[in-house]
Amino acid sequence: MPQVLNFVGAIELLDNSTALYLEAVQSYFEDIANLPARMDSLLRKADLQEAVRALHTCKGASLTVGANLLSELCRQFEVQLKALRQNEQALEDSARQAMQISLESTASNTRQAITEVLGSLVTHNSAIVISGLNARALVEDLISLRNLLARSDMRALVRHKAICGLHTAASAQLQALTPTLKVFNFAKAVVQCDELISDFSAPNKT
Repeated sequence: MPQVLNFVGAIELLDNSTALYLEAVQSYFEDIANLPARMDSLLRKADLQEAVRALHTCKGASLTVGANLLSELCRQFEVQLKALRQNEQALEDSARQAMQISLESTASNTRQAITEVLGSLVTHNSAIVISGLNARALVEDLISLRNLLARSDMRALVRHKAICGLHTAASAQLQALTPTLKVFNFAKAVVQCDELISDFSAPNKT
């Protein structure tokens, strides 16, 4: 089974350019956030051709950022759907549901692994940023941060820095957590994180 993330290998393929990696990650996060729902919709309509195309695209994008596990999962599902198309068979509902669960879980783990790596980059280079606001991706990152805070896990400090670097359009709101984290008041930070999740989950956020 491949490792979730091979960051070193990925950035070497990008000429060791952090800027190129971050550019790739920005669009990649948007793609994998939408992949499970898109696949479920396509498979419910029995549109295997488009589903195969979506998996193939994600497979390549995953390799670009070093997300080997998600790339391999997409490859396996791509092979499975191609076989069904060739044999003119339909995908059973149980298999469709299992596929969606696997994609959601692996995509989430991939985001977490990349965010942790970027956290170390942000620590050493405050100029590393990704502009623009993807509220859905931000909420997912905040939920992962909240889970760490709820366990008083010190990795929350690194995760917070990474999230600030990834979502600079929300920098002012995210930095409100900084004073609380500096004094390790995890209980208060959980409350603040819940407020941010609620705020960025609002329908008017894009």
